Amino acid sequence: MRVKKCQRHKDHPDQLKECEACGYQRGGVGDPVQEIVHGSDGPNAVIATALHELLPEDRRRVLAFADSRQEAAFFAWYAEDSYRKLRDRNFILRAIRANEVDPGGLSARKYLVPQYGFVTPLFKRPSEPHGRIRRLYTTRPFFPGFECEPASKDVHGVQVTQATPGKLVILCEGRNRQGFFICRSCGAHMSDPKAKHKSPWGSYCQGMLERFSLGHELVTDIVRLVFRGLRDEWTAYSVAYAILLGAAEALDVPDTDLNATIRGVNPGESAIVLYDSVPGGAGLVAQLE
Repeated sequence: MRVKKCQRHKDHPDQLKECEACGYQRGGVGDPVQEIVHGSDGPNAVIATALHELLPEDRRRVLAFADSRQEAAFFAWYAEDSYRKLRDRNFILRAIRANEVDPGGLSARKYLVPQYGFVTPLFKRPSEPHGRIRRLYTTRPFFPGFECEPASKDVHGVQVTQATPGKLVILCEGRNRQGFFICRSCGAHMSDPKAKHKSPWGSYCQGMLERFSLGHELVTDIVRLVFRGLRDEWTAYSVAYAILLGAAEALDVPDTDLNATIRGVNPGESAIVLYDSVPGGAGLVAQLE
């Protein structure tokens, strides 16, 4: 081992003046050797996810320890959120590969779930309401696919899956599906992007704006119906709502208790997705079997 005495910084005796190996100086100010600090939750979440995948399905549980309740609560949320994002991205990749879609021809869109609501300007007095708030944007459901492909059967040429709990994403995409612009720094949200905007605290912010759709996730009972040759999108929607009305009449329930959307399956073909409107499912679509 070779030990070499290095020249110290004039104003900071505890720091080096330059790197002895390459002569690098950090602009003449500060130690050229910088500490690299990573967040405590990211690496732990990666390790927990990797171990979780290696465990048998009947033993997949995670027990984490932390120095405080606050850290433990945050890590639980962080691990769940990061795992859900990885899972959803995996679904998208599997769908692209299954449908032989060129990823270069797709435009990525992200959605944001406002779990804690919205922040209004802190120092601005709210205006008095003068009537009912006008609804500006509509929502529509998207079905990303089953986590595990359920059993299916052929009914008069229609492939029908068994009623299975699944997740839908109900999105509000804004005016003309342009989405909403949200600041990564202060959380301000707007329909039209601006170079400089005001934060909820009243100060000007130049943070980066990113486009999102707003939405929430709905877990309920789902049945998927695949009609051969059903290619046109709007024809598929027409068939979907015809099935919805027929199913509601057969079950003798209001048609608002059920809902429907479409999803691509094979290249150029659409599937009908029929589901219960009630979160958690009410067992209605299961009775159609």
